[in-house]
Amino acid sequence: REQYPGRDMESRTKLEQEMRNVFKEMGVRQSDSLWPILIQMPVILALFQALSRVDFLKTGHFLWINLGGVDTTLVLPILAAVFTFLSTWLSNKALSERNGATTAMMYGIPVLIFIFGVYAPSGVALYWAVSNAYQVLQTYFLNNPFKIIAEREAVV
Repeated sequence: REQYPGRDMESRTKLEQEMRNVFKEMGVRQSDSLWPILIQMPVILALFQALSRVDFLKTGHFLWINLGGVDTTLVLPILAAVFTFLSTWLSNKALSERNGATTAMMYGIPVLIFIFGVYAPSGVALYWAVSNAYQVLQTYFLNNPFKIIAEREAVV
């Protein structure tokens, strides 16, 4: 970034090419970030199918929640969306530079999760809410973005 500090298209293109070369040299593949999503998708689909088809799961309860039915109070879809937003916000907070795609995903994915959570069985929304709440805590305590920002500002 020190070599290509400009905001023009040519500087940005050179910076991206140089970053790709560094990633290749270090053996980093950006596609590896898709693995957590690809691992979670079969779990979510299996959970959705089980809650929709298995009789004793359709009538199962956790606290006030009927796991097989939709959450009419909208508490779980809202919690799932909020924790998803917080998780992506915390993850993106420490980035030194953001682009439109990360910003769009930060706002778009929680909206999609809320919409899906409204119509999906409550067990799926409960899974999303709990897993994303855990991810928020994990990101905050293990990779604290506020600490990273403070360290970056102390160097400057």
